[in-house]
Amino acid sequence: MAATDFLWTRFPISGADVPVKNTSGAAISANQLVKLDSANPASATQSAPGVVLTSAVADFPFGVAVENIPIGGQGRVQLEGIAVCIAAGAIAAAAIVGPSAATPGDVTTYTAANPSLGQGMTVAAALADPILVRLAPSKNA
Repeated sequence: MAATDFLWTRFPISGADVPVKNTSGAAISANQLVKLDSANPASATQSAPGVVLTSAVADFPFGVAVENIPIGGQGRVQLEGIAVCIAAGAIAAAAIVGPSAATPGDVTTYTAANPSLGQGMTVAAALADPILVRLAPSKNA
């Protein structure tokens, strides 16, 4: 089995998925990292909180998209457990990971004093490789 072949596409935990609305100008793909959109919170007129892709190492990650979410559409985001994420480049096993500035929605090796998403459980050899991540978001700043 290759390093990027997983037996499961995700490890679901009951109650760990939440509904969200894509309030960005781009589609969100499954396994991409999202952050809350502070300009579009859940309200009387919007039943789910708005999310956009992370795009900077200082972004605080909310969760990982479980499914493709079209622009203006609703979908689910995984908040707990173990998720499949997309690497922005090579990442060693057991590395602490966080949002990438180079590739929106992807994860990269954690940069000190910035928010982290969790710990990589597998190796990512290159850009766009899937990596299993134990979700444990931390603000760190």
